Amino acid sequence: RLSEGLRICLTPVKEVELVREFGYSHKPTVVTEFDKNVLADVKSELLEVQAEIGVMDAKEFGFDLRGNELLYDVTEKKMTCCDLETQVKPVEGVIKLHIVVDRASIEVFVNDGERSMFKCSPLDTENLSLGFFARGGNVKLERINIWQLRSVWR
Repeated sequence: RLSEGLRICLTPVKEVELVREFGYSHKPTVVTEFDKNVLADVKSELLEVQAEIGVMDAKEFGFDLRGNELLYDVTEKKMTCCDLETQVKPVEGVIKLHIVVDRASIEVFVNDGERSMFKCSPLDTENLSLGFFARGGNVKLERINIWQLRSVWR
């Protein structure tokens, strides 16, 4: 049950936890538009990301997912990824994200599945980067957990 009433929410299948390998987390930190990428050391073809981002005074913030931008526009309350977009309202000032990236897709689940976006097309095999950024101000990376995933086909 959400503030708008009953709603079906999508979340990743629980079994994704069975293919988690290497884990990474970062302590809560304020990220400014001038900061270097706090996730620069994370490189992987297959990733799961869980993050809680506190909306402060930034105009935009988001992730670079292997060369694909996941962007939240604070003023418009709109999240975009590739050619997809959805309206997203912070819950008590926080945007919760659960992201799964693999060879051919990006899956984004927002605020415990209240909103979701799926991009299915092959990703750049050379780009294994993960980034987090703020534009036009600051955001607080309240919590982030990242797992490298192993292939289910091997």
